Amino acid sequence: MASKVIYLAMRVEINDPAKNKITDKDVDKIVSEVDYEFKDLDNFKLDTEIHSLISPEQL
Repeated sequence: MASKVIYLAMRVEINDPAKNKITDKDVDKIVSEVDYEFKDLDNFKLDTEIHSLISPEQL
């Protein structure tokens, strides 16, 4: 059985028309509550998890 670990950075745009500002508390809640799993594809089984939050300056 073959296996390989890769790391991806992804961009998530958060919109809320009822707010004037998205706070760090909002972001923490979204990151902890949203399921970011990728679906399996063909015979490939994918296991995903969030390791950390990065700022645009870190890219």
